[in-house]
Amino acid sequence: SLSSDASSITINASGSGSGLVEFSSYAALRTYTGAAVTVRISDPLLAGFFYADLTDTTSADNGGTIIVDSSARRWKREYKGAVNAAWFGAIGGGTDSTTAITNAFAASDAVHLEDWYYVSSGFSIPSGRSFTLTGIGQSKSGLWYTGTTGATVLTFNKFYSDKHVLTIRDVGFRSQVAGNTAVKIQAALTAAPVQVNGQMDAAFLDNVNISSESSTYWSTGLHVINGGGVHLNKVKMENSDSAQSLANVRGIYLQQTDSRAFMIRTLTATDVYLVRQNVAIETSTLATTGGIESVYVTGGEIIANYGLKATGFLSAVRLSGLHMDVINSAVDCSGAIVTAFRAVGSDFRKSNNGGSYTAGPLLSFDYGEGVDITGCFLSGVEENSTSTTNVAVKFTNALNGTGLMRSSFTGNTFRSHYYVFGTTPVVNSVTAAGNSYGGITGAVNQNTDEDTSIAKQDSTVAYSFIASLNTTGDQLISHTPPNTLKYFTGAH
Repeated sequence: SLSSDASSITINASGSGSGLVEFSSYAALRTYTGAAVTVRISDPLLAGFFYADLTDTTSADNGGTIIVDSSARRWKREYKGAVNAAWFGAIGGGTDSTTAITNAFAASDAVHLEDWYYVSSGFSIPSGRSFTLTGIGQSKSGLWYTGTTGATVLTFNKFYSDKHVLTIRDVGFRSQVAGNTAVKIQAALTAAPVQVNGQMDAAFLDNVNISSESSTYWSTGLHVINGGGVHLNKVKMENSDSAQSLANVRGIYLQQTDSRAFMIRTLTATDVYLVRQNVAIETSTLATTGGIESVYVTGGEIIANYGLKATGFLSAVRLSGLHMDVINSAVDCSGAIVTAFRAVGSDFRKSNNGGSYTAGPLLSFDYGEGVDITGCFLSGVEENSTSTTNVAVKFTNALNGTGLMRSSFTGNTFRSHYYVFGTTPVVNSVTAAGNSYGGITGAVNQNTDEDTSIAKQDSTVAYSFIASLNTTGDQLISHTPPNTLKYFTGAH
């Protein structure tokens, strides 16, 4: 009872209990037969409160969030948010934690890593559930793969039309074994004739580091199969130096393997760092119609043999504020139908880059429907500028018939090429204006009669003639400008 003028409340309690029951381990809790309904595990890695769920008689002991004692009581951990991999016995510092991580993934749709955990096999997230993997930093926590080659560390399965997504944040993936895939996202298709993957987002990777140890390498950092809506932010993929010369070593691989799949918003990436890949970003489709809708990359650095390489169909590409340092080609879309390509404020540089320089075009397309290069720096290699194959831009017209249409090259700087424009079989409505040229051995474009419709509006002709004079005597110097200057008027 409490009177209106009471200044204190006294609670009298009696019973046989002597305080909260504590155990140092799960093993000790499994042998408990007492009457407490709430207990605590005191081990720093396993610490937490557990309550007895007397209504549950079927759940299995998972070694982290459900412990079954000798009386068949289910003790369930009290927690909110993600489960901690350490609760399931994951131990950093070299101990194999494959079983613990497997149990954590099975127990919750959100798993948190507080250390680097060695794993000897991969993990697969089944369709029908979203999954989130978080850590304390891309260099401080993650999965360290030590198993056999040819494996995928984390596979996320989804149906093409569901809303389930994969989220990875502040986590790293490392490998001591060569030739594996870090993360794979694959969509399952039904019998429908045409399906659009990407109406629903598939994955978000934020502050993720995929790197290799010593001489090892990842065959693929991120592999997306028949899926869409993959978004990357501050993602770093780094291999050993030797990996960039190996075929089928890719940083990001976007693949259509089923003709029924049409992948939209396929890749959106911001501030990416793709280093020592044979192909930094590769797209592949079954046909030259349908397939992959878009690749948008804003900011970051790519060091590879090929920067972007596409085959089949790729509807739209936008590269903005990106630096590419490549051995072979910054962009190779000669085997793809690209209907809209735009590069703005980007730096494309061709160099030895730790390997053998490969002669050829810096940017290559099949045809030029909507190719727009604006405010970019395109540099070849000075010591190999005498090779006529070293061109800044080349169109092949091999897949989609002839016709180079509605393309423009404005406000760019071209340096250290033999030709700026390579042989283009048939062209129409192409403008090159306001560009700057330096170290061009040949001329702005190669000598083919079919190139005459390139409307070059630049006042500076990238051509020079140097004659050596003897120290004594008269000398006749005769020079006829090459045919490549026929598009320009005025004095030569």
